[in-house]
Amino acid sequence: MTAFDAGFLVAVNAFLLANYVAVRMWPSGLRATVAYLLLLNVAVLWLVHDVGSGWGLPVTAAVSLVAAVLALRSSVREMTARIAVIDGPGFDRLITAVAAAEGPQVLGLCVVPTGALMVIAMPDAQHPEGRRFVLPPGADCHFCRVEEKLRLLLGDGSVLVTEYRGHLRAGRSRHALVRRASAAEPWTGRLRDRVLYRAPAPGRRPPCAVHDAIVGAG
Repeated sequence: MTAFDAGFLVAVNAFLLANYVAVRMWPSGLRATVAYLLLLNVAVLWLVHDVGSGWGLPVTAAVSLVAAVLALRSSVREMTARIAVIDGPGFDRLITAVAAAEGPQVLGLCVVPTGALMVIAMPDAQHPEGRRFVLPPGADCHFCRVEEKLRLLLGDGSVLVTEYRGHLRAGRSRHALVRRASAAEPWTGRLRDRVLYRAPAPGRRPPCAVHDAIVGAG
């Protein structure tokens, strides 16, 4: 190995690691970040293969893989730290705060495969970017909770609950999103098109006289 090969390899891998650190501070979404890192890795590996020595390619690939794993672990830890754990009464208070807010207001509800209820809300003016909450599985049915809050905000005659149950019959738990621009305007709701989860298995949710006969019945 020549001094040029060693210096080139160190410079290239330092550049690659610097990019893994830098992208964590970008405001871009996950898809844009992943696409950038994928293109960056392809370009760097091609450069190492074309310019560097033969053994530089597996070394750079290993460095990239380790950096990707560490970045993923760090991102998961940061995301988890930003999610507040709440209980049933805390969830009810959160919905009350959302319903009483002046707006614009957004509320997202989704029962994930683990049985937990994930909530995205803007409960007050101090959090205009929204906050994430999780209500762990417990003795009460989270599907009932979602439908109860949809009826509270949209009215008993809302077709969104019927649509929501239709997906539950097919074994899918959809992300319900309700919003309004201001307190003077009515709430509107929809199921997010590209966000769906497998409904929790029976062992991951409590018995429910209503939803046991619905989930997966289709």
